[in-house]
Order: sequence, then C-alpha cells, then structure tokens
Amino acid sequence: MSASKPVRLCALVFVSGRRCGSPALRNQPYCHHHAGNHQAYTRDRFLCDRLGRIREKLDAMPASALLNFLHQQLCTLPKTMHRYPEINFVLTYTLDRIDEISALESIISSFLQQNQELAPMPDSKLNQTENLSTTHQYSIT
Repeated sequence: MSASKPVRLCALVFVSGRRCGSPALRNQPYCHHHAGNHQAYTRDRFLCDRLGRIREKLDAMPASALLNFLHQQLCTLPKTMHRYPEINFVLTYTLDRIDEISALESIISSFLQQNQELAPMPDSKLNQTENLSTTHQYSIT
C-alpha cells in the first residue's frame, strides 16, 4: 500500500490559540467554512481602508464643496435610488435646505460684519462707563 498524502489543515487560528481541525480546500489555506469568512473579512477590510481614505478627503473639503460633492454622488445613483424614492427625496431636499441655510448664514454674517465695522462704540460712551464705575462708592472694581 502506498502512503497517503498528508492532509493540509485550515490555517485559521482561533482566539484561544487552537487551530481549526478541518481539512483545507485544494490550493487554499482555509477550510470550506472559513474560506468564506476570510473572503468576507478581506472584503470588509478593503472597504474600511477605502472609506477611511474617502473620509480624509471629505474632512479636508469646505462645507459648500462637501454639499456639491454629495449632490453629485446622489445624482449618479439613479439605478439604485429608484428603489427608495423616499430616501432619494429626503436626501436631495435636505441638501437643498442646507445649501439655502448656508447661503443665509453667509449673508447674515457678512451683514453683521459690515455693521460692526460701520458702527463701533464711540470713545465718549466708553469713558462715561469707566467714570461711573470708578466714581461710585459702591463700585465692584
């Protein structure tokens, strides 16, 4: 009788340190059960890496560019988003509202900045308040 080839075992090592005892698939390091888990793990790891790189790019964008980017991304998803019309509507509507609010906030901030530059507190008013605080007998300062 000829000696049989040694069976290669699954390469997965559990948290406890014990190895999986199942035979590995041909030309693969894992058994039938763990080969699928390993593929899913690898796929998830690559997805997390890719999302991390995207997050770094998005963090570097100003708010207006971020809104435009999101709007463009939503416009490129009609094949998927047609199944979820409510989500598509809510996201698009919310983006439009945020864009309106951002525009109003920039208008208000520029208006306030102009008013502060045009109407500084006169020195005479500052002097009067300083004189009152120093001359009054019950002054806190």
